[in-house]
Amino acid sequence: MENDSKLLYSQICDGFSPIKIGPSTYYLKHPNYAEFFGLAINQDKYLAEAKEAGILTQEEAIANIVQKGWWDKGNEHRINLFEEEIIRCDKTLKAMNLERDKIGVRENKKKAQAILETYLIDRRKLTNITAEEYAANKVNKDAISEFFYKDKNLTIRIEDDLSDEDFGYFEKAYANFLTRFDLHNIKIIAAGGFFRSLLFLFDEDVSQFFGRPASQLTRFQSDLLTYGKIYLNKIRSAQMNADKVPLPDFLLEDPEKLIVFCETNHDKNLKSTGKPGAKSMVANFDLPPEQRSLGQ
Repeated sequence: MENDSKLLYSQICDGFSPIKIGPSTYYLKHPNYAEFFGLAINQDKYLAEAKEAGILTQEEAIANIVQKGWWDKGNEHRINLFEEEIIRCDKTLKAMNLERDKIGVRENKKKAQAILETYLIDRRKLTNITAEEYAANKVNKDAISEFFYKDKNLTIRIEDDLSDEDFGYFEKAYANFLTRFDLHNIKIIAAGGFFRSLLFLFDEDVSQFFGRPASQLTRFQSDLLTYGKIYLNKIRSAQMNADKVPLPDFLLEDPEKLIVFCETNHDKNLKSTGKPGAKSMVANFDLPPEQRSLGQ
């Protein structure tokens, strides 16, 4: 994970990611927030366009096949249950420490995903393209046309007239790209020791970190600086509230734990109670049960 974080960080600094599709390498530009918002605006426009053309929304399409007796309403309940199970597994995995404890949860998630996929495939066979799918396809085409380049200098865009087969390859590559650079992975980099050390050098003015105005930063660069600053301030605040006791290494050396610590406001519990023998919450945070203090 550490090596992957450093690879992602390197690409965030570059502002693009090399993407291998077939025998060729393309370069996917990292959009800024204005460009992402532009896609969102277009998606709303395409959704309205689809509805105006009489294309059913997903909710309407499902209601239609249920009404016709082609689809059991109970299947929708099962789909919701499996989607909730996958979300629950993800949350559980993020909160776990030991790799051996994660094995069973990953297996449960894998089974839930497999069963969910069979329901979604069966349902998809009964519905035509929905308004949401129409809008998503149009936005993906816009993104691929705008962000994929043939050169590292990002000057030569790919062809607009891709075949359906080629578009499918680019669409899959773009989806994988968004997954790799999701917000959680950005937070992992921001909470990492190597990035905190770099950010500390620009503590007085983090806007100089990438050497360009904030308005010119990519979305990932903006998010990285934002969360890096948040975590750095949380660490300082926690240490001050705990009578300047340094945070333990098991927190500072594990980005996942540090994120949970910072985002659940554990620092509010770090102030000394003034009672003899009172202990900081930090001393017990996410330790194995046998190492925790009594009463925690």
